[in-house]
Amino acid sequence: MRPIDNNRNIMLQGNYNHRNNHITDQFDLTVASGQFSYNWGLNSNLRYSHALRVQLVELAKRKFQNSATFLNSIQRIGSNGWSQSLTGAYTMVRYATGQNANANLRDINQFLVSGVITKSSNRNQLNTSVFWGDDDIQSSIGKNNETQFVGLALSDQYLLRPQHLLYGRLSVQINDHGAPDPIFSLTRTNSTSSASIGWIWQLNSNLTLTTDFTYSDNESNIDLYSWDRNRLQTGLRIQF
Repeated sequence: MRPIDNNRNIMLQGNYNHRNNHITDQFDLTVASGQFSYNWGLNSNLRYSHALRVQLVELAKRKFQNSATFLNSIQRIGSNGWSQSLTGAYTMVRYATGQNANANLRDINQFLVSGVITKSSNRNQLNTSVFWGDDDIQSSIGKNNETQFVGLALSDQYLLRPQHLLYGRLSVQINDHGAPDPIFSLTRTNSTSSASIGWIWQLNSNLTLTTDFTYSDNESNIDLYSWDRNRLQTGLRIQF
């Protein structure tokens, strides 16, 4: 982050994540992203942010997806630990056709609006968020992949000790597709719920160890698309 003056700053961020499957390279996943942000405020209680984010995804060591996002947000800091924020985002997602000639049928332009209410205390931070989005499919052939979605999430962070942070999250999201499925001749509706719990250990100023467990369940009016999943993961983050 580089300050411009007391009310303005710019920030450049980068992230690289690689997941290696020990059984087959088919599920190896690499995600690289970067973000440039310009932040400013009228006063200490009202802040604005404008950001451009790009992301590249490789699957099985081959290009899979790229995206670009433009975000605008406003945050208001109230009294007694209360704060509110409102964010709007426009994202272009494009899929590579190298592994699948029809992959570009999933290319979308997404609109997303979300609002968050936060209550903070000395050791605890509780967040409630609602969001609405629309995935506008670029190919008329792939309209069955077009979705509108709405969701609600509740999350909490608790500082157990100075270097140890516990967190949990509950969420539900409903997706309505834009056209009937070409195989089942039904317009798909999904309801996805998830619950997670995790632990962040700040080893030192540059190293952070994170471990979390997430359970997800997806119910669909087309049984083929119903599923549930358990995921346990651990990561080490290095900051310079």
